[in-house]
Amino acid sequence: MSVLQEYESVRSSMGYRKFDAISNYLEEKCPKEVVDKYYEEMNSILDLPFCEFVEKGLELKKKYKIILLNDIIFKEEEFQKFNNWYNKSFKPFEIFACENGYAICLDQDDYIKKSKKSILGNGHDYERVFKDYINSNFNDLKSIIKYDSKNSIFCAYCETLKQAEDVCYELSKLYKDKDKMIELITNKEKYNSIQEIKI
Repeated sequence: MSVLQEYESVRSSMGYRKFDAISNYLEEKCPKEVVDKYYEEMNSILDLPFCEFVEKGLELKKKYKIILLNDIIFKEEEFQKFNNWYNKSFKPFEIFACENGYAICLDQDDYIKKSKKSILGNGHDYERVFKDYINSNFNDLKSIIKYDSKNSIFCAYCETLKQAEDVCYELSKLYKDKDKMIELITNKEKYNSIQEIKI
């Protein structure tokens, strides 16, 4: 198996959303200017004997605190660090294991706020917005979600953790685009029941 085939195999088993998020993680942990300095020094030692080059390369990697894609894929400790970062990136959504799979929740405390004393909508309103967004944009996700929201909480279910992570990944990206969220959630033509709620 070639390196490219091996990466594709890992990407398939991990899920393309999670695999592709590794690049965001590496950019955050290893800023471009630091990576550029690392490779500049690596290029300067290319003529060293192989063993010396490898030893010096490891020293430079440690010096610049470089994390590579191979580290995430093949080193358990580095993968766990990435996995923790990936799960935190879903905030304010939470994933909980439950009897029939995994629940994805967004609490009322994290609904879009119009002011310090009011929020937009309830859990059913957010369900309509999120469901429409998923159904309109992600054919691979729309059939794996079951919704069961209440006024004070948005809630959806998936059978596997991988599915729940994929849904959370897309919903959290949408949610963090506040302008887009407000545009969707105040679209009265589609969601005429959404209103400002005093808290």
